[in-house]
Amino acid sequence: MYIITKGVPVTPDVPDAFTFIGQGYIGFVPFPVVILLAMTVIFSIVMRQTRFGRHVYATGGNEVAARLSGVRTARVKFTVYMLSGFIASMAGVIAFSRFVSAEPASGFGAELDVIAAAAIGGASLSGGAGSVEGAIIGAALAGIITNGVVLLNIDTYAQQAITGCVILIAVSIDIWRVRRKGR
Repeated sequence: MYIITKGVPVTPDVPDAFTFIGQGYIGFVPFPVVILLAMTVIFSIVMRQTRFGRHVYATGGNEVAARLSGVRTARVKFTVYMLSGFIASMAGVIAFSRFVSAEPASGFGAELDVIAAAAIGGASLSGGAGSVEGAIIGAALAGIITNGVVLLNIDTYAQQAITGCVILIAVSIDIWRVRRKGR
């Protein structure tokens, strides 16, 4: 992307119908929130009430055991990666239509925030546990923490350290919970 754009943001003319995706409202609710809620409901149903959802949890929890139980783990992983790519592309379209600009460096450094959201939301970083709703709640809480740190005028580098500490705390709680469950 840097080579193609030479590091310069791309801001083409786009129709109003496209900008509605990122900037529009349905009533008083922003359209990106409507998309988020719809995807949350769809993926919650898929993960809780379908065989594919059970296979995803089984593959994430113990891939060898899942494969020995008859789960086609390679197919499950391929499908999960494909869905992940689809969701990422939806996020890209929403972000582009919201800002009407494509920044080559957008998204850099978001990995830490995503891991924090998953850990805060109750996903086990060792796999096999978590929920769609937990990820949404974790992302909201991570956003609140980030916003609070900014409002307190804390240094940018300290913000990353705080996010890292939150991840460590969430992972420590997860490990403690797993060990306690095993007793």
